[in-house]
Amino acid sequence: MRWMIAVGVMFMTLGILGAILDRPDPAFPGDSWWVLQAPDALEIYSVDPGPEGFEPPWPHIGEVAGFQTYAKAEVRDRQTQGKLSEALLGEVVRHPTQFTKCFAPRHALRAERDGKVVTVLICFSCGYMEVRAGGKVVRSVIRGRSKPLFDETLRSLGVTPVPDQAEPGSAGAGT
Repeated sequence: MRWMIAVGVMFMTLGILGAILDRPDPAFPGDSWWVLQAPDALEIYSVDPGPEGFEPPWPHIGEVAGFQTYAKAEVRDRQTQGKLSEALLGEVVRHPTQFTKCFAPRHALRAERDGKVVTVLICFSCGYMEVRAGGKVVRSVIRGRSKPLFDETLRSLGVTPVPDQAEPGSAGAGT
């Protein structure tokens, strides 16, 4: 009888661990990590960071999660999709209780899989990421190490990344 209880506890523990491991971090609500791992469609955006006086030499083309966008491109290459998704997971430092920094995102991803949509806004300037999925919004502190990957992906798809800071005579502004 004791061995049956031990086996039952073991299976219950494995089930709980499996559920935890299936969602790698609380920064990714609901099915968002599942969607990002193998999306049917993935778009990357060059985002207007907000009311900081940025005067771009190009017009807005639309919006993503309430932020104006300058350009977007579809990421079709599965290897690049995987690199971007893994980079997001590697960015997360912790799940904050307060959100007080600038949050002027210049990068965004929008992924769709089986009708489920995930939007990720990234501010490498202040080190915050916002994941929107299934009506939930989760903000997390990030490391900022994958900015070159995101910028290079944008460039390789013919999209100009929004500059980080204004320089005399340039179109960039921000924090």
